[in-house]
Amino acid sequence: MPHDRPFTLFTGQVPHSPYLSYSPFTQLQFTIHDIRTCTFLKLVVYFHKPTGRSIFLKGTMTLQSRAVDTHKTILSTALALFSQNGYDATSVSEICQKAKVSKGAFYHHFSSKQALFLALMASWLEEVDGMIQSASESAVDASQSLQMMAEISGLFFDALEGGFPILLEFWTQASRHPAVWKQAVAPYQRYLDFFAQLFKRGIEQDVFDQNLDTDMTARIIMAMAMGLLLQAAFDPDYKGWQSVTSSGINIILNGLRRKT
Repeated sequence: MPHDRPFTLFTGQVPHSPYLSYSPFTQLQFTIHDIRTCTFLKLVVYFHKPTGRSIFLKGTMTLQSRAVDTHKTILSTALALFSQNGYDATSVSEICQKAKVSKGAFYHHFSSKQALFLALMASWLEEVDGMIQSASESAVDASQSLQMMAEISGLFFDALEGGFPILLEFWTQASRHPAVWKQAVAPYQRYLDFFAQLFKRGIEQDVFDQNLDTDMTARIIMAMAMGLLLQAAFDPDYKGWQSVTSSGINIILNGLRRKT
């Protein structure tokens, strides 16, 4: 942002997350308002208290216009309806009625109900991507990367704004529709590759056993992550998933570390 433009800086503690009860992280949100262009730059940063390291999780710039507001309103309304009633039982007409927008406005932003659903799915996956990447880049080695991911795992659940019912909708629709399946499988393969490369880096850093099967270990990590999400979908009131994740990662790390 050019320095000659007037702006206002707002800082504050983000509301407490029940999934971060025992987290060593402090979450801060910064919002910079460019008055001339009516643009908001929102930054979310996590400070790891034990090490003093910071993790930049995301930065979004939005233009406060009617079009942006309409787009967000449609997304948030659809998210609530999909979570409450399911994808199949929710019609475009109902979304438009609840969002107080015309069908013309809806189709200006989304070509179909499925396109809207895919946009919601992509938004959540984008947040998860940012968290994983930031935790990895902030760690000193591959072992600490996994530990830091576990410590912020509560944020994965927080990012699922529609609650766990929408996660079940993602999986259900992926099993029924090729377009949704394609968008769901792509990040799954990307995460597999990411963790396989992470374990290879850990071997090079001499923190993991030299005989480690990196591809198999990546699948084990993915199985644990998907199993945790499925459990959380069936037990949404339980608040200890971050603790469960950290314990699981520590158990796995004990088996991965190089024997001295």
